Amino acid sequence: MKATTVVYAVLGLVGLGATISVPVWLTRSGSDAIPFWTAAVNPGPLSAAHDFIGAQCETCHTPVLGVEARACLTCHATAAPVLLTKPTTAFHANIGTCAGCHVEHQGRDRRPINMDHSVLVMAARRRAIEARRSP
Repeated sequence: MKATTVVYAVLGLVGLGATISVPVWLTRSGSDAIPFWTAAVNPGPLSAAHDFIGAQCETCHTPVLGVEARACLTCHATAAPVLLTKPTTAFHANIGTCAGCHVEHQGRDRRPINMDHSVLVMAARRRAIEARRSP
């Protein structure tokens, strides 16, 4: 085996190891692992209601999956029973995701409850199609 082949193989393995280990290390270390990185990837300011989260992105965001409903329910679980029983908001039981309608990073003055109703219409259409298909 040539020396250059060995060098390239070692460099490839080191690169692969770094590609895997650095993100794992960062997600386990939290937002403070690398100073100022959140400012570089932040899509915009949080609403005033979520301002207390600050730069602790992992409070809501998970690696690979993004924002999951269970992260929202960590703080909003007390509201869940009301949302599921009130006729105007009972659809929350079937949605499965919060971030599709309640968009964040739109600025301090925008409330996350000001949602895009077209998303709700699409979800209702999907549910209606699924209901027609099931026996």
